[in-house]
Amino acid sequence: MLIKKLYQEIETDFSVKTAAKWDYTGYQWGEKHQEVNQILVSLDLTTEVLDEAIAQKANVIITHHPFCFGKKKMWSQIQYKQEILKRLKQHQISVYALHTNYDGLMNELILQELNSQKIRSLAKDPFTKIGHVTLTADEIITKLKTIFNIKTVQHNLTNLQQPITTIALAAGAGGDVIAKLNNEVDLFVTGEVKWDQWVLANENHLSVVCFNHYMEDFFSTALAGYLRRKFPTLPVIVYHIKNIINYR
Repeated sequence: MLIKKLYQEIETDFSVKTAAKWDYTGYQWGEKHQEVNQILVSLDLTTEVLDEAIAQKANVIITHHPFCFGKKKMWSQIQYKQEILKRLKQHQISVYALHTNYDGLMNELILQELNSQKIRSLAKDPFTKIGHVTLTADEIITKLKTIFNIKTVQHNLTNLQQPITTIALAAGAGGDVIAKLNNEVDLFVTGEVKWDQWVLANENHLSVVCFNHYMEDFFSTALAGYLRRKFPTLPVIVYHIKNIINYR
């Protein structure tokens, strides 16, 4: 299969038109008129990810976070990105990103891991998903810690045994969703929250649990599963980058 055809097929399921207006999802870099040798899926394109792609002879890298984010003049002047772009060209590797046009499904899949029922989109934010559960806050935190491989979380709960029946989830930097929830859920889970957003959550009596942005590494396994089902003849490997945020 040609790389170009691969991207076209992916976009039949995840149209770039459904991405946020500010997003740079979709084709990122590289040759599109070669045959796919192997696909490497990862959260980000970093030097270590590129090293692995070269070692595994993968000529397609699909990430969640766009490598080419913003104006070309800006990202092409970042030193480590310059070096990566040079090596991508040298090894004829193409790069593609599935970002906000995948977020809605990813958030839904995470809620399914909690056996959530009646999952729907938040009216004011189609990327954020709401589900119904019968769990305590502590049970949710414990299960998600395992799923995301994150040992420490931030939260504003005063009672970890608080029963949760409605949960909203926005993986990644979802702190701005707090202003949109209007007391319609018992718990909000996300990856990044600013201080003023924490204050707003407390004023609105909204329980919030914040994993770090690494929770989106869930994408890597989920997207690889999709690719293997849709393109069973194409070899797909997953590379889980290290969580670079540490706590003491």
